Amino acid sequence: MRYVPVILVFALIAGCGSSGAGGGENSVGTSLEPRLTTRSGTSVALSNVLQARTRNVIVFMTAWCETCRREQPHVERFARENKDMRVVYVIAGSSASDADQIARERDISLEVYADPNGRFSDYYNVESTPTLLLFNEQGDLVGSYLNLAELPNDSAVALREPVAVTDTGTELGTSYDIVVMATDTSRARADLASARNVLRQSEEHLSEWKSDSDISRLNANGYENPVEVPDDLLQIIKACKQVTAATGGAFDMTWLPLGKIWDTSAYRSTLPPQEYIDHALKAVGSDKVVVEDSRVSFTHPDTKIGLGAVAKGWIVDAVFLHLRKRGYEDVIVNIGGDIRTSGQGPDGPWTFKLMDPFNRSEALATFNLEDGSVATSGNYLRYRIIDGNRYGHILDPRTGWPAKFDGSVSVFTRDCAMADALATALFVMGPDEGLKWANGYPDVEVVYATKEGLRASFPLND
Repeated sequence: MRYVPVILVFALIAGCGSSGAGGGENSVGTSLEPRLTTRSGTSVALSNVLQARTRNVIVFMTAWCETCRREQPHVERFARENKDMRVVYVIAGSSASDADQIARERDISLEVYADPNGRFSDYYNVESTPTLLLFNEQGDLVGSYLNLAELPNDSAVALREPVAVTDTGTELGTSYDIVVMATDTSRARADLASARNVLRQSEEHLSEWKSDSDISRLNANGYENPVEVPDDLLQIIKACKQVTAATGGAFDMTWLPLGKIWDTSAYRSTLPPQEYIDHALKAVGSDKVVVEDSRVSFTHPDTKIGLGAVAKGWIVDAVFLHLRKRGYEDVIVNIGGDIRTSGQGPDGPWTFKLMDPFNRSEALATFNLEDGSVATSGNYLRYRIIDGNRYGHILDPRTGWPAKFDGSVSVFTRDCAMADALATALFVMGPDEGLKWANGYPDVEVVYATKEGLRASFPLND
């Protein structure tokens, strides 16, 4: 898998996989599936643990779980009486040798695997033991249960055709549309509700528009003393610094002092004096953001961080990964046009429509979006009117002035945070510089909508 450092940074934060696009389509697949450890210490993929063409039940337990110990005879009797199911144990938090010892001491007759680092249980968001995960004959997770009594008796219940379950509304001041394909609609609705909580928790850390958020606290105090920040904010700051380096400063999270100057100018309907912009530029630059362990500080008193060009994509990733951990293979998360998908929808591949920035009622192209992300930047919805002239809201942090390009750019890649950040950077670059940049990154595909038509880093179908 060819990933350059800037792409890898978001991959480590937001998920694992590989990407590529061609012929007008973007396709990203997960390359690392959950793994377990055998009693002899061998690492094994989930697909090799699950028996094909049979429903599989994984019973999560821990060595200290007394309920698990008491339930063991019932689990083993259940396995004997339900020949259409294969039941295995996974012991979380125990090494392979410990799992082997537990299996011997307790005379467990079923297959036993270890999850020594808790990564497998984290993948499926197991919060207590025992937890039973039911997989259908195709190896898809179809249910999570707390005890044997909750398991469906009729195989048709577990294997019925999935249907689209949706959650639509408004979050982050924009549209919020999530769809999962699920067989258990009541469970899916509960999981979709918990996904909204994930979004709101992230917003508490990342929104500079909330005076009590972690980023606002950092902006208020970062010059005086290093500020301890939560892990998600820390990781996104580190990633943004690398994106800035990779794009030659076309993307920079410290644009906020410039934004305030242009907002004031719009209010007064007069262009900002160049000396104001020059003064603000002295505070702009990711090199003025210092990261030491889990603390962040600024080297210039006017430096402030604004995550508007990346936070939405980051939150899309957080919601998406939460639902994937809950077992959903077919998912689309669309927050204000920033999209991440896996699998397919009720009518086949999820699709993305590229709208004409000069005529928003018309779609210029439609792309299949399977197991990937897309984000679009443009000045057609947000802009400032100054002295009767329109100036786009996307600023070039290298010059302090609005970006000159007036169309739109859509970026396809694996993680939505990366797509979001790069859409801003590539809009600032414009088509000529942006397409040249994209040609050096095989895991990023780009489509520009210009007044002259579409320009892309991959062949476009007629």
